[in-house]
Amino acid sequence: MFNVEIKESMRAKNINLRILNNHTIQLVIPKNLRNKEVIINKILKERKDFIKKHLQKFEKKEKLKKYLPDKLEVNGKTIQGNKLKIWAKEKIIKNTRDLAQKLNFDFNFIYIRNQKTRWGSCSSRKNLSFNYKIALLPDELFEYIILHELMHLKHPHHQKDFWADLNFICADVKEKRKQLHQYSTR
Repeated sequence: MFNVEIKESMRAKNINLRILNNHTIQLVIPKNLRNKEVIINKILKERKDFIKKHLQKFEKKEKLKKYLPDKLEVNGKTIQGNKLKIWAKEKIIKNTRDLAQKLNFDFNFIYIRNQKTRWGSCSSRKNLSFNYKIALLPDELFEYIILHELMHLKHPHHQKDFWADLNFICADVKEKRKQLHQYSTR
């Protein structure tokens, strides 16, 4: 079976059904909806095949996901926990600074976090945020993520010119994006 999460919203005008990564069915419903239980049960019954199909898709994808290690061997020593995060932070900051300097990009701060759904982001204030787990990825994917976020300093969107400039400084962008989808941020 599956979990159902009901969210009531003052802004919702219609009922919105979403399937979340954690095998939860989320229904966003208008706050003042009458006969909520009856309507929710009806929707779940009517959409049962749709829900089942999409949950199976998620399960199939999850089985193919590659999970990153929670410990590493570095110079003959095993590092894990906070030491692993410190090692990752140093690696990310050094590589980001080196690439930014080489490509003439200016940024304000670098934040290292344990994000659940993102590898990285770039704010409008030119702050870069990275998931510490990017340091555990293969080197070409690690570098790709840094270059991707640095390119957002020039192009804060994912439009044609963003991809053209990123392809200019990074080889095989499509292939790297495809490979990156095989890994889990969790």
